[in-house]
Amino acid sequence: MKRLLVLLFLLAGMVSVFCQEEVLVLDDALRNSVTYLADRLPKGAIVVVRDFTTDSDRLTDYIVDRLTEYMDSVGGFTVVERKNLEAIEEELDIHQSGEVSEATAQEIGQKLGAQIVIDGSLDFIGKEYQLSIKPIEVATAAVRAPHSERVSFNRLLADLLGIPLPLKGITVSSLPKKTVYKRREAFESSGIVVTGTYIDDSTEVVSGYTLNPAEGDKQITAGSGKKTITVTYNDQSTTFTITVNAGEAWSSKWLYFGARAGISPRFYKLSDDISGEVESPGISFEAGAHFALQIIRPLAVQIEVLYTADKVKYSGDGYEASFESHSLMFPALLKLTFRPGNFLIAAFGGAYFTLPLGELKTTSTGDEAGSFDVSIPIGLIGGLNFGLKLGPGVLFLDARYARELGNTSIDDGKGHLAIYSRGMMSFTLGYEIGIITRK
Repeated sequence: MKRLLVLLFLLAGMVSVFCQEEVLVLDDALRNSVTYLADRLPKGAIVVVRDFTTDSDRLTDYIVDRLTEYMDSVGGFTVVERKNLEAIEEELDIHQSGEVSEATAQEIGQKLGAQIVIDGSLDFIGKEYQLSIKPIEVATAAVRAPHSERVSFNRLLADLLGIPLPLKGITVSSLPKKTVYKRREAFESSGIVVTGTYIDDSTEVVSGYTLNPAEGDKQITAGSGKKTITVTYNDQSTTFTITVNAGEAWSSKWLYFGARAGISPRFYKLSDDISGEVESPGISFEAGAHFALQIIRPLAVQIEVLYTADKVKYSGDGYEASFESHSLMFPALLKLTFRPGNFLIAAFGGAYFTLPLGELKTTSTGDEAGSFDVSIPIGLIGGLNFGLKLGPGVLFLDARYARELGNTSIDDGKGHLAIYSRGMMSFTLGYEIGIITRK
């Protein structure tokens, strides 16, 4: 039995602590207070709500009006109208609102014909407010059934006090319409919705926030992967992420390397020093490699080295002859490159010089074969690339035309002999890959 009593005592204490810790909104605290007073003050008591001490006249008026309204509606009191209160306070020389002494409250009550005068206050304590109610019995000037409630700070109180409601945090409640990007694509925030959560747990869509990085920024998309965007509003921050597709990395490099091979139809014209006619255009094998430095988008400088072979067959009256040589070509090109999606389109043009690989060989009907030092003039070149992303790089088709600015000549021991000029088309298939990433 004794243990049971102890257990009940502890349980009652826990309930008491729980009730004390309950924090209410202002209107609920006022209703609770009226219920408390109705249970403890005489039934049918004539009461007047005189005044409350607060930090705002609007808040004071609100509490007085609500408390009067709730006491009138509860049915256990007769509430005196306050219309004569101001005149009585002036008569008694009470110059400011707020609590007064029990003797003064007694005198006010007597003049209003009230049995109970209710004063009180709303004070900020820590992170919340405390509502204190002091009923004063007019007959004895004694305080009867004082009561207090803990009141949470919410939007209503902030409005009545004329101060902003403190913000507890912000969230991105709707992401921007665009959250997946290509490399170097400008960041877009259109469609984003930011919601603020206040200390009373109310929420509201907010504007005037800042983004880091800002709208239009391209640096955030320079590298692939998940990228963090920070949203800041009134000293509160949150983040969300966007994705930069790794698949676009191939198109955002500083330096590219490529190799290609294919065929090159050749068109020769014999010089005036050589009699005869070229039998047919030659078809040569061509292979090479290049480095392209992407200076700015879309302009690049491309340096190439190409292996090529020439064989010119020609004939005259009763004879046939040929020229055969091997050489390396070194084009220097300006290249405009566009990489829409998984495709590549490029146009280029420039100049080249040619380095012979050994001597030029000649053959002729009835004569012995000969070898001669050869000189090849510089030329101009232009063409197009078409490519498709494949793996980490791009598979491309190169089509071009080159024309030399003069005649190829040989040293026949008597001087330089011009033998032919040439124009060259080439159709090659190649593969290009980026090797240095653009930061």
